Amino acid sequence: MPPTPVARDLTALSPNRAILSLALPAAGAMLVQSLYYLVDTFWIGKLGAVPLAAMSAASYLIWIAHSVAEMCSVAANTLVAKSVGARQAEKIAGYLRPILVVAALSAVAVSFIYALIGKPLLAGLGLGDDVQHEAARYLIPWLLGLPIVFLTLPVFATFRGVGDTRTPLLLTGVMVCVNAVLDPLFIFGLGPFPRLGLAGASLTTIFCHIVALVLGVNILRRRGLFPAWTGRAFFRLDWEDAARIGRIGLPIAANGVFFSIIYLGLTAILAPFGPAPLAALGLGHRMEAFPYFISVGFAIAATSLTGQYLGAHRPDDAERLVWRTCAMAALPIIVLSCAALVAIEPLIRIFTNDPAVVAEASVYLRIVAASWLVGFLELVVEGGFSGAGNTVPPLVIGTVFSALRLPVAYVLANSFGLGPAGVWWAVGLSMVVKGALLAFWFKIGRWKRFTEAA
Repeated sequence: MPPTPVARDLTALSPNRAILSLALPAAGAMLVQSLYYLVDTFWIGKLGAVPLAAMSAASYLIWIAHSVAEMCSVAANTLVAKSVGARQAEKIAGYLRPILVVAALSAVAVSFIYALIGKPLLAGLGLGDDVQHEAARYLIPWLLGLPIVFLTLPVFATFRGVGDTRTPLLLTGVMVCVNAVLDPLFIFGLGPFPRLGLAGASLTTIFCHIVALVLGVNILRRRGLFPAWTGRAFFRLDWEDAARIGRIGLPIAANGVFFSIIYLGLTAILAPFGPAPLAALGLGHRMEAFPYFISVGFAIAATSLTGQYLGAHRPDDAERLVWRTCAMAALPIIVLSCAALVAIEPLIRIFTNDPAVVAEASVYLRIVAASWLVGFLELVVEGGFSGAGNTVPPLVIGTVFSALRLPVAYVLANSFGLGPAGVWWAVGLSMVVKGALLAFWFKIGRWKRFTEAA
C-alpha cells in the first residue's frame, strides 16, 4: 500500500473520485465509531433499564462538551483544507498549535463547570434518584479525561483537512477494538478487574481516546504536520489566533451546545413517563447513529472539498461538488431508512428484552427513519458551510428549529395525549424542516464570498 501523501490536492481529482475518496473512509470511520457506542449500549443494556436511562441522560451532557470541542475540530478542518487548496501546506502546523491550546483550555473550563453544576443539573431534569446516581457515576471518569477527548478531535480533523480520511478510519478501528475488549472487563468486573458498571464504560472510553491521540500525534509528526515543541512558547495564544478559531468554530459549537440543551429539555419532558422512554431515547440515538454517521462522512467530504476549492478561488465548482455529495449520500440513507421502517424491532432486541423499552424505541426509530430521508441534508450542507468558514446559517436554522422541539414536544405529549410518541414526532418533523431550509440557504450562495483562509 503506497504511503499517504502529506496533503492531497482534491481539486485535481474528478468530482466523483474526490467525493468518494473522502466520504467513504470518513463514513467508514463514523460507522466504526457507531459500533463503538453500540458496544457500550449492548453491555450496559445487560444491566437493565435504569442504567440505560442513566446513560441516555448523561449522554446529553457529554454532547454539550463534545459540541464545545467541535469549535476546534471545525477550525482545524477548515484552515487546513484552505491551506492545501491555496498551495500553502507549510502553514498547517502553525494553525494547529493554537487550536490545540484552545482545545486544552476549553476542556479544563468545561470540566470545572460540570464539577460545579453536574449533579444539580441531573436533579433538575426530574430523574429518579437511581437514574441520577448511575448518571453521575458515568460522568465522573469521563470528565477527568475530557482534555484527552478535546485534543483528539482536532488531530482527527487535521487528517481530514489534508484529504486523508483513511487514517482516522484506522485509528477509530483501533479504538473500537480496545473498547470491545475492555468494556465487559470493567463493566462486569471479569477476572482481576473491578466491577465498575457504568463508570467502567466511561473509563474505557477515555483509555481508547488516549491510544488514538498518541497514535494520531505520532503520525502527524512524521508527516511534518504537527507543531514542534517550543517549551512555554508552545502555549502562547494571541488574540488573532483565538479570534480566527472562534470566528470559524464558535457558530457550529454554539449550535451543537444548544441542540444538546434541547435534548436535556426533552429528557425532562420524558421523565414523568418513567425510565423506559428515556432508555428508548438513548438506545434509539445509538442505533440512529448509522444514518447520522453516514451523513457526517459525506459532510466531512463537503467540508474539505469546499475549503480546498475556495482556497483555489473556484466557488462555483465548490457548490457543484456539495450538491453532488448530497446526491451520493442519499442512496445509503434511503436504504437504511427503509430497513428501519420494516425490521427495526428484532435489532432492538439485541440490546434489551425489556418490552416497554422495545415498544418505545420501535416507535421512535420508525418516525426518525422516515425523517432522515430529508434530514440528512442538514448535515451534508452544513459541511459545505463549514468548509467555507460561513458557519452562521447552520447556527441560525439549528437554533430556531431545535428550540421549537420543546414546546411542540410538550404539547403533543401532554395536551394531545400522545405521550412519548409526541416527543418522537417533534424530533422527526424538525429534522425535515432543518434539512430543507438549510439546503435552500446554501443555494442562495452568499457563502461563496468566504475565499480567504479565515
